[in-house]
Amino acid sequence: MAGPTTQCMPLDTCPAVRACIGRGDTIVVPDALEDERVADRAIERFKIRACVYVPLRVGDQREGIVIASFRTAHPWSSAEVAAVRKLARGAEAMLAIRDEALVRSSG
Repeated sequence: MAGPTTQCMPLDTCPAVRACIGRGDTIVVPDALEDERVADRAIERFKIRACVYVPLRVGDQREGIVIASFRTAHPWSSAEVAAVRKLARGAEAMLAIRDEALVRSSG
C-alpha cells in the first residue's frame, strides 16, 4: 500500500475543491472518471479514482482542505468519510494552536 503523498496544484483548477472551500461542503466522489467535479488534471497527476474532500476551518475562516483518495473506484462508507472528517478536525485543532502561539509570541 502506498503511503501518503504531499503534492500541489492550483486549487482553482478543480471544481470539487472550489465547492469544498467555497461552500464548506464535504465532497464524496466514488469514481472520479464519472464525476465532472474532479479535474482531469488531478486524475492524471495524482492517479485519483475515488476521493473525499473535507474543508479545514479555524473559527469562521476556511483554511484549506484535507483530501483522501484511492487509485481505484471506491464506494466510500460512512465510517470512512467520518474518519477523513476526524482527521480534518485534528488538523483544525493544530492550526488553532499554531495561530494562538503566533498571537502570543507577537504580543
